[in-house]
Amino acid sequence: MKRITLLVVLAGCFGGGNAPQPAPGVTPLFVLPPATGNVCTSSAYIGNVAIGMVHGYAITVPYIPDGPDFNCCPNNGQCPMPDQSLAQLYVFDKQGGSDGMSFAMAPSSGDFADMRIAVENPDTPIWAYATGSSITLSSTTTSDFATIPSVGGNQLVPAGLVTDATSIYVAGWGGSDRVAVENPDYPCCGGGGTNGGNSGAAFSRVDISSNAVSALPVTPTPQFACDSTARCLVSTPNDLVYFDQSAGPTSRTVQAFSKVTEATQTLETIDNGLVPVGLVANMTNAAWAESPDYINSNNGALPQPACQIGVWDLSSPNGQAVFMTSSFSCMGLALDGTTVYTLIVAPDRGDCGGCTPTLDGIGIARFSISNPMGTFEALDLDLKGAVGPRRLVIDSTGELFLIDAATVFSIDKNALAGKHDFMP
Repeated sequence: MKRITLLVVLAGCFGGGNAPQPAPGVTPLFVLPPATGNVCTSSAYIGNVAIGMVHGYAITVPYIPDGPDFNCCPNNGQCPMPDQSLAQLYVFDKQGGSDGMSFAMAPSSGDFADMRIAVENPDTPIWAYATGSSITLSSTTTSDFATIPSVGGNQLVPAGLVTDATSIYVAGWGGSDRVAVENPDYPCCGGGGTNGGNSGAAFSRVDISSNAVSALPVTPTPQFACDSTARCLVSTPNDLVYFDQSAGPTSRTVQAFSKVTEATQTLETIDNGLVPVGLVANMTNAAWAESPDYINSNNGALPQPACQIGVWDLSSPNGQAVFMTSSFSCMGLALDGTTVYTLIVAPDRGDCGGCTPTLDGIGIARFSISNPMGTFEALDLDLKGAVGPRRLVIDSTGELFLIDAATVFSIDKNALAGKHDFMP
């Protein structure tokens, strides 16, 4: 274990220039230390993040920056190997202003970007990492306490990790590594949308008291659709809700598995060229977001913006679309009671020398489920020069966090009051 001092600067630009200042009410809590020396081998970004009662937990992922400013793989030649010791689990204070702690992560047979992290009540982090044809669970209190096998013995990497009072639920992705929404270069570099077929997936429950592992009775094993979203599995008091692509990579659905009856139902079919970009649940509702496919855009042409958000009232049998716009694209979701928060994203407008433009988080919007257009508010985050947040999390106390590739922010929800910097 080692200590670091948190830097109160933004490092989202990943390449120099003046650090941008966020909008009023947006405060950096944890900032990843910037690369030193050769950026091609010493760069990292913030991967999966979990928020507990007192602390936040962030996995950092070594990576090779893309684009002509770095020229890490000249003439499409062999790329250098990033420093794997940069893969760390950082612990940070949710209130900021304190030193962080970091723990070295165990070696993973998959990409560190595939690692998923969650929190057992009230504040113990657990994480899942790839170990060949299985997934291993570990924590800061007990290392390697459970192993999840793949259905067919093929390569397996974590796709989702959630907990409730008695169980840990693990979603496994079969086949190759997914495209990581968390990567600052996202949506580069294509190749998303498939995950190995039914022979290499997993959907399992781990009993917290005994660490016993059992496969959930879903046939066929779901093919989790995670390429375009940071979260593809969430838990409600009685259900698991997830994105599935068992019918093929262009036929994605929102599914609900009952923890009580063990029945599965389809809540939504995602079509019209859209892909899942956000999933969230609380005690009364589950919600999902859909937006254009920036990974597999047609011949490099950027898709037209769009955002559609659906909600399932857990007391009703079906879900329904509650918000649609073609004015902007969205990514990530949070639920604060019956208020929906989402991030507004757009392709970067800078000249990157012919590379795929990054998808930047430029704003945050909110609305009530019962009256979306009448209560819509949106704030420009004013993070010019940074990738900006594509992920957001709300904790059990209602505190809202925005997650950039290099920074975790807290945001005062009152900063959105009366704001209409974007209109639906």
